[in-house]
Amino acid sequence: MFAPASSEFFFAGRGQGATRNDITLQATSGTAMDFSRMAGPKPLVERLKTSPGDIVLHPRIGSLALRLCRVAQGSLDAAFAGGQSRDWILPRRI
Repeated sequence: MFAPASSEFFFAGRGQGATRNDITLQATSGTAMDFSRMAGPKPLVERLKTSPGDIVLHPRIGSLALRLCRVAQGSLDAAFAGGQSRDWILPRRI
């Protein structure tokens, strides 16, 4: 997946791992999952808060694919899509 605004190219393949601009992405070490940095529809993320400040809503990322890449990269802990999301629909050709 290419993100032109940030000039990033993400690639992942079965048995090949994942890369960002040809640099291997590594899963973070540790056993506890933080989930404090999330991206997705604000009402959905807000419902997951248990106390003020425990979740930081990342600025809007319009592409679900890019949100998932940010999780793989480690800059997000979780990414969500709303119930009316149409991330999988290809744009119509005119």
